Amino acid sequence: MTHQEKPNLKQKQIIYDDTCPMCQWYTGAFVKYGFLSEQNRVSFTELDSQQLDSYQLDTNTARHEIPLVDLAGNQPIYGLDSLVYILQSRWSWIGTVMQIKPIKWFFKKLYTLVSYNRRVMAPTTRKATGFDCAPDFNMRYRMFFICMAWIVSGLISFHFTEQLWGNAGIYWFLSICSVWFVHYTFALKLTTQHRVEFWGQLATIKLIGTLVLLPSLWIASREFMFFNLGIATLLMLNQYLRRIVGYRKLFPSA
Repeated sequence: MTHQEKPNLKQKQIIYDDTCPMCQWYTGAFVKYGFLSEQNRVSFTELDSQQLDSYQLDTNTARHEIPLVDLAGNQPIYGLDSLVYILQSRWSWIGTVMQIKPIKWFFKKLYTLVSYNRRVMAPTTRKATGFDCAPDFNMRYRMFFICMAWIVSGLISFHFTEQLWGNAGIYWFLSICSVWFVHYTFALKLTTQHRVEFWGQLATIKLIGTLVLLPSLWIASREFMFFNLGIATLLMLNQYLRRIVGYRKLFPSA
């Protein structure tokens, strides 16, 4: 996408997934920092089918890529292009950088990865009214996210246990992995899709908990590391109760 003229955001309206905390946060940031006015940000559940048609939306694309509609009647733009359009209204160099194919390819893939997994990263139940913009289940992107979460959390956990318990750290690390492996086997009786959905929740819980441990890799204090470990454990327990106990609310057919 190439925009030579300065973007006119007064004629644009972003439509976001209001059941997604991440979508609420970054579209809210656009309003807070003056990229968009409050009336130029609207949620999908606020719109009826007639309004969606008037915006010329491709609803299937809009479920996976956030749309920026044109109030003057031009075609909407979606996903990464819509975010670049907004950001280059203040920082024109972003539009120039995003014309470099390898950079655009990377951020496009990153955007798609987050989009397909956004309701696993931040699970919510769908609202009873309005257009449901939940993304399709995509096995490839879900499994990539799970594998990525395991690699990142595994590396952090390994270095943390090694730093805290020295040579015995490997045994602690393997014990922790075994506990998680047992939880993963709980989903084997589910259908393939629901099994992978369940695994996605577990991978997210583990990733959140291990990211909290990152400060301990730089602060060489056993007291702080044990304190940090306690915080991470409580956070993972909270997420486990919220996500796993509430699993059937998210996936009632599981």
